Amino acid sequence: MLSSRSFLISQFLLHRYDEAEASFKRRLEGAPNSDLTRAWLASLYGYTGRPDEARRIWQELLAIRPDFSPEHLRQVLAFKSLDWYDHFVDGLKKAGIEVRSS
Repeated sequence: MLSSRSFLISQFLLHRYDEAEASFKRRLEGAPNSDLTRAWLASLYGYTGRPDEARRIWQELLAIRPDFSPEHLRQVLAFKSLDWYDHFVDGLKKAGIEVRSS
């Protein structure tokens, strides 16, 4: 069985953005200070053509955790393949969010 975090991420990675967005928003209701959820949601907004929303949620994330970077996410989630990371970062770039290389 998938953990709730894995389930949320899998919706995003399967390009099921409507479902992923609803799930991420529910997660934020239960964990309003979740930096990781905001990171995924910002990327999702990049993919769905909502760069202003992406940058807004990214700013909320940075208010919670000023030192956050996409690299942090890569370190926290130990998947075998980095395809998920590339997909995540591409969404941020689509939203105009600066992504620093590690």
